[in-house]
Amino acid sequence: MLRKINMNKTKQQIAIAEACGWTEIINYGGNIIKGFPVGMPTHLIALNGQRVPDYLNDLNAMHEAENVLPDIDDDEGRDQLGYMEILADVVGARWTSNNQCDMWRLTHATAAQRAEAFLRTIGKWKEEA
Repeated sequence: MLRKINMNKTKQQIAIAEACGWTEIINYGGNIIKGFPVGMPTHLIALNGQRVPDYLNDLNAMHEAENVLPDIDDDEGRDQLGYMEILADVVGARWTSNNQCDMWRLTHATAAQRAEAFLRTIGKWKEEA
């Protein structure tokens, strides 16, 4: 299992949001994070500020984040297969002798587990003391 020391939750939120194209992320008092999607016209930023999705607690938000993973291998394992292998480690899924994975654990992974696997896959997970 890969899990050692948890990365700060706010840092996880920001790292996932940046990977998903959010920019100008502002951390207000720890847990409330606001930002604006990349490509939003500058004149709309003040008018239409949006809240960054709660990636660590919302499976729908993590599903959207998972969609940014490349469909093909990028020679560093940052693709969907690499993500699934890391997610299997995070949730403690076991592999059988015929290379089948414990699908129950994978399909029932929490948003926080998926967030950790996502960040590890894209190389943004940072161990903290």
